[in-house]
Amino acid sequence: MIRAWARRVEAEHLAWNVATVAPYVPPGARVLDVGSWDCKLGAALRDRGARVTCVDVVDKNRTDVELRLMQGATLPVAGEERFDVVQLLYVLHHAADDLALLREARRVIADDGRVLVAE
Repeated sequence: MIRAWARRVEAEHLAWNVATVAPYVPPGARVLDVGSWDCKLGAALRDRGARVTCVDVVDKNRTDVELRLMQGATLPVAGEERFDVVQLLYVLHHAADDLALLREARRVIADDGRVLVAE
């Protein structure tokens, strides 16, 4: 009974996040989902046409979306790789240095890109 309830809550939370974020993620957008946990939001955005890379400090990925592990506040994005959307959803309060993480988001965002933050 509790597991069924928890699955329903998880599914409703995911649906709410997709509905909230999707208007800011056009098809074909390169998305970096920081603090992605199980990567299900990334998978849902990918299914809507985005090109998604997930990032987290632990591997809890339950999808086939690429997951990059990070340490500290440095995003695992090298060189000139840039993203149209960087998502920091429910993640800044976990960061030891939230400003450093925001600077990293700025470093990897495309010139006309956007950073989505929710806490």
